Amino acid sequence: MPWIVLIKQKNTLLCALFFLTIVFCAGSFQDPGVTATNDVDGNITSSITTSGTVNAETAGTYSISYSVSDAAGNTASVVQRTVIIADITAPVITLIGSSKINLTVGATFSDPGATASDNVDGNITSSITTSGTVNAGTAGTYTISYSVSDAAGNTASVVQRTVTIIAATTGADTTNPVITLTGSSTINLTVGETFTDPGATATDAVDGNITSSISGSVDTSTAGIARTVIISAPVARIYIPDDNFEQFLIDNGHDDVMDYYILTSSALNVTEIKCKFSWTTKCWKWNYWFNRGKWIYKFNFVK
Repeated sequence: MPWIVLIKQKNTLLCALFFLTIVFCAGSFQDPGVTATNDVDGNITSSITTSGTVNAETAGTYSISYSVSDAAGNTASVVQRTVIIADITAPVITLIGSSKINLTVGATFSDPGATASDNVDGNITSSITTSGTVNAGTAGTYTISYSVSDAAGNTASVVQRTVTIIAATTGADTTNPVITLTGSSTINLTVGETFTDPGATATDAVDGNITSSISGSVDTSTAGIARTVIISAPVARIYIPDDNFEQFLIDNGHDDVMDYYILTSSALNVTEIKCKFSWTTKCWKWNYWFNRGKWIYKFNFVK
């Protein structure tokens, strides 16, 4: 008759080892197997058949049976191995949000809570128990403790949240400072002109003048005062060095302000200028200016 010999387990995942019984940590199992020999057939390990399964993900006690027969039909006594899948890993608690919360007396406190997970039981957040209370109406430091155990009785390390209720300071500065632009909020420039920021001033109800703390950068996530700078293309103009002539153009609707210039676009629209005979000399001088400005025109002399 052949006989079966259990092979000892040398797996590092073992939790414990007893006679004919192996205890595995949950999530791991490797059958160490058996050997079979016969005084006639010799080593007949390859003929061994097994029955029974082990679910390494579920804690519990399982049995594996080994049997074998030799060439003559002699059957060995069935050997059994007991496998215990033990959950010895504690669950883990994770706080939601910060472990430290600071509030002012009178503020509303709402506990963000925590989550708990276990390698076997999965999400066990609903099993968390808390201890400790927070009185938001009284200044002080409060502690909330979170604890949980899995189905196997493994207890997680207690996690704590500290809530500090701070007394409101009498005369606290709760007023925002005020920024005032120096000059206009909108500046118009021509392409190529130099821009110099006129700046701004800042005052605070408590700190007084805090102009030196003004930042010149733009942060779209922070409220502040903005100045708009419009850069425009240059406007074509013709120089008019004679006050009388410019006034004459203004009187005839060709110009609008006494500034020694007329817009080229306005000048090109002039097809005729009526000059008095008494202005003959001036008209010819104006004629010279027009030609230099490449202004197409026609003089008519009137009484």
